[in-house]
This record gives sequence, C-alpha cells and structure tokens, in this order.
Amino acid sequence: MSPVHLARLESAMRVVTEFFTAAKIGDATRMARLMGDDCVVETGGPAPGGARLTGPEAAADYLEALTAGSDPGCIELEEAFGFSNRCVVRWRRGGADPTRGVDLFTVRDGSIREILSYVKA
Repeated sequence: MSPVHLARLESAMRVVTEFFTAAKIGDATRMARLMGDDCVVETGGPAPGGARLTGPEAAADYLEALTAGSDPGCIELEEAFGFSNRCVVRWRRGGADPTRGVDLFTVRDGSIREILSYVKA
C-alpha cells in the first residue's frame, strides 16, 4: 500500500471511529459534525430499500432520530477495515430491538461524505 493510501486510510478510520464513539454515547450533534457538506446517507430502513438522505441537515435530523431514546452503550463496533478513503464497519445494536448491520463509509478531507447502511434485523 502506498504511503498516500495508508495516510488516507488512517484519516478515514479516525473519522469513522470517532463517529461510532459518538454513536455509542448517543451524541447525534457530534456525529453530525463529522458529516461533509455534500454528504449522502442511505439508511438501512424502512424495509426493503431504506431511504436516501442528502445534505448535512437531513443527516443531522436522521442521526438525532436514530439516537433518541437509545441506551448509552447499546451500539458496538464489531469490526472495521478499509482501503484508502473507504471503510467498512460491522456493528451490533442491543437493547429492546437487537440489530446487526454493515455500514460502508466514504471519507474525504476529514469528513464523512457517504454512508451506505445495510441492516439485518
């Protein structure tokens, strides 16, 4: 792996790890600050295809709704890997409605530009 790809990967993994750290404590504001101005979020629900949200305001509203009423610590990052500015995260959410999922992230210039979520209920 070239030094440029390695630096991009390290930067992307830092951003994604910070995103999940904020998710674990239910801090939607902190999560939203990591989103880029041109971000796209494809949610894992409602079934079958989820929803496509564009822009930081739509992402912030979604993240606020997602974390509202969540038990702190109910989401666990199980595995993360990536290449260059792309990261794949496998996660598990406990609580009253246990869920597993995978999110595909694109990170550029220190902010999340895309999250594609896939959920297994």
